[in-house]
Amino acid sequence: MAIKWGVIGREIDAERFNKLKAFVESKGVANEVILVESAPEKLVADLKAIMRQVDCLRIERPFYNNVVSLSFEYPVETSLLNYADSMFKKGEHWWMRSLLSEGIRRLILNSKVDYEPTGKVLVVGSGGAARACVYGLAALGFLAIHVIDRDVKLAHELVKSLEHNLFKVELKALDAGEITSIPPQYTVVLNTTPETPENLLIKDIAFFNFIIDNAILIDLRPEESSKTFLGESKSLNVHRFGGEIVGKYCDVIWSEQAFGLNLNFGDI
Repeated sequence: MAIKWGVIGREIDAERFNKLKAFVESKGVANEVILVESAPEKLVADLKAIMRQVDCLRIERPFYNNVVSLSFEYPVETSLLNYADSMFKKGEHWWMRSLLSEGIRRLILNSKVDYEPTGKVLVVGSGGAARACVYGLAALGFLAIHVIDRDVKLAHELVKSLEHNLFKVELKALDAGEITSIPPQYTVVLNTTPETPENLLIKDIAFFNFIIDNAILIDLRPEESSKTFLGESKSLNVHRFGGEIVGKYCDVIWSEQAFGLNLNFGDI
């Protein structure tokens, strides 16, 4: 019997998920995928409908936070992340998970870069994706994780919401105005924000005065879209990873959890 899974989001990358379906079939696992284009005002109804049809579900942009906030409508186990990008049915209950947290952890572990956990990490942004990334980085043993956002209040809110659970980590919110005067100290810099004309912080970040040699730079956006963050770093001695790499790691983890496959990153 085919495993039924779904994807709910807005402007879903249908090609990506149809390729993933075909890949899973090539590994001997029959599966069917249902793609649901939704909107905030339709999300509850669309979720209820697709949850009756599938065994597991991918949550896509922009509903990572919305799904968690609606969790009281369903028998689900929510996490402290306030972010979910996947849901799995176990018996009568649905369990939310973050593929992104584990994806970031595995990306760095498998990157063949000798990272130093005693080094500092800078996360750009303060939304749900940033929260998930902070958890993934903390799981790697990083003891100093700083958060910067155009709105310093949002950065402080993220830090305050996580510091109780990550009490062994030095969590700190930075003011955006500080970034150009910070000396080299960051081992990893991870951007979760979009490149838009309004995002002036990325332009300041792109001076990279604050990173050490051989640092790891990760952008959740595809490399071709990261013209400032990853593009401006090409002349530096750093390791760059775009969103397409992060996405592949998430797909590997999804294939393990949803279909029981034992995969390596290079398989997908």
